[in-house]
Amino acid sequence: MTPKIIVLITYGVGALSAVLLSPSILPAFEDPEIVIDEKCAADWPDNANLQAACIEQQREYLNKSLSSPVDPSLPIQDHTLLREKCAKDWPDDFRMRAQCEQNQIRAFHKLQALPPKGVTLKEYSLAVDHCAKEWPDDFRFRARCLEEQIREIIMSRDARNGSEWLQ
Repeated sequence: MTPKIIVLITYGVGALSAVLLSPSILPAFEDPEIVIDEKCAADWPDNANLQAACIEQQREYLNKSLSSPVDPSLPIQDHTLLREKCAKDWPDDFRMRAQCEQNQIRAFHKLQALPPKGVTLKEYSLAVDHCAKEWPDDFRFRARCLEEQIREIIMSRDARNGSEWLQ
């Protein structure tokens, strides 16, 4: 089977762009059909019915992933980064890879939020930079890191305010 190349057209602010994506950003030497067949044969070596169901499920997730439009609010380099991360984490499971991509996109959107009340823009920017350095290719862990950083900023401020009140 010939590997598919998908052209995704995205609409940005006043711009139209097309992106070529290979199947879930697989290395050139991997054919997704072979990956699926090998995974399902390994998972269900003695059960042809479950092997067939596994293959069907994996192909559905692969096709869904390939036909899903790129979120226009997600920069292409970030979309590529999260797809590569999920492909690395789930090299032979397209269902888990699709779930990973959805989780990464949700986390990316959380990272776009404004600073919460009580956190200065400078504090927020420092926290964002810290977490981006800690988790350069994982938006989910980056978002968790940011939540922890914000919690620490607020707790530290509350502790200072409390000690000032006691003096």
